[in-house]
Amino acid sequence: MSSVYMNSTINIAATAAPDSLAGCFPPRELPPSQSCVVQTAWDNFENSTFGIYSKDIWDILRPYATNLPLLSRGWVLQETLLAPRMLHLAGKQVLWQCRTVDACEEAAFGVPSSPFEYPPAAKWRAFGRSKGVDASTDAEANHEAGRRKISKQEERRYIQFWSRILRDYTGKAFTFHTDKLVALSGVSKFMAGALGSDYFAGIWGRWMISDLCWNVARQFYDIRPEDLPPRPSPYRAPSWSWACLEEPVVSKTTFDTSYDIRKRLPPVFSNIIDSDTESESDTEDDYAASRAVVGIIDCRVDSVTDDKMGALTGGTLRVIGRLATLEILPEWKDDHYSVFCNGSTWSYQLDGTTSSGNSIEITLDCKPPSLKFHCLPMVVPSHSMICLLLLPTGTQKGQFSRYGTVTISRNSLGLGESVYEDFWQIKNEDWLEFESRDEEGWCTLSIV
Repeated sequence: MSSVYMNSTINIAATAAPDSLAGCFPPRELPPSQSCVVQTAWDNFENSTFGIYSKDIWDILRPYATNLPLLSRGWVLQETLLAPRMLHLAGKQVLWQCRTVDACEEAAFGVPSSPFEYPPAAKWRAFGRSKGVDASTDAEANHEAGRRKISKQEERRYIQFWSRILRDYTGKAFTFHTDKLVALSGVSKFMAGALGSDYFAGIWGRWMISDLCWNVARQFYDIRPEDLPPRPSPYRAPSWSWACLEEPVVSKTTFDTSYDIRKRLPPVFSNIIDSDTESESDTEDDYAASRAVVGIIDCRVDSVTDDKMGALTGGTLRVIGRLATLEILPEWKDDHYSVFCNGSTWSYQLDGTTSSGNSIEITLDCKPPSLKFHCLPMVVPSHSMICLLLLPTGTQKGQFSRYGTVTISRNSLGLGESVYEDFWQIKNEDWLEFESRDEEGWCTLSIV
């Protein structure tokens, strides 16, 4: 679908219609004001053309545009991103989107600030200039081509844009949630070509370690574990993919954990930012302080068709890393909860903090069948550590499903200032499980 929308001239949408029976032209009143263009005729200053519009247009247009029925649908997102021009039959207004301007009847020359989620400049940077990148299903064939076409800085912008897309897209409505990967495949195929990256069930191969650290967009204390919804059925994606859920998620790809999965590298524990990365002042510290502490052995997805970015029937991720036991105790109080880890019970306020300032931040994906988790460290940004929370599947030894994430700050759970280094000495319970463990303590396991 990427080539269909990107090669179109214009996409016309019945954006105000709540369903297929509503039609394109509901009854409406004419806009209260019209745009006005003024050409100056000054003799002491450079002349130009100015647009005049109602000062209330932004306050009116923004909430209206963001609540249009069609824009709440998951299938529509890639149309609005990939099509070069969109004409919205939006009821009260006819709205226009392209890669240079957003406009409406009251501001035909362009609104002062975009009322839509993705402003023209952002779409132009992502989809307007990369005409030479083939948006095909073969990311392998596009790998070198994509790498030559964009700089490190552009690459980072793509990933930041993808994080924004993910938060927006996962909050949209679907008639069939099994369509979640299919309905984004057009955007995914284009970006795979531009980035030169493999793609596994919504996870980018080159940023896999940090990509796997996504979490649902709610706080642990919002809903108790026993009140969470179960993992959705029927199957749509492996548990390590955000596509397995029906909730908005937040991407953690905010640091450069570039990792080429095809090289099958063992764990490398060093500064993960490349020396030639073009740093930006507002993110430089985050990038420089992060390191990956898990190794990807293999990743495989089983697709319904030959399209690896479409519907899936299965997927397995094999990794090597450290494991620890962490149990959330069921005795909740009004203002705090407790976890058992490292041989002791630790009490935390519902926001994950203690009076001394150290903290753990737990986010569960769905209702877990047990509160006895295996904790797998993934990334160490600055003075904390991001881990996956896993539960054994019971199908085979060392096979797990993901059920959430936990971010552990320094001086938490009996660990010191060096969170990850101290993690090596953690005391585990006898229910610790793995596929295999070497003499240094590295555990091999699979996540499905």
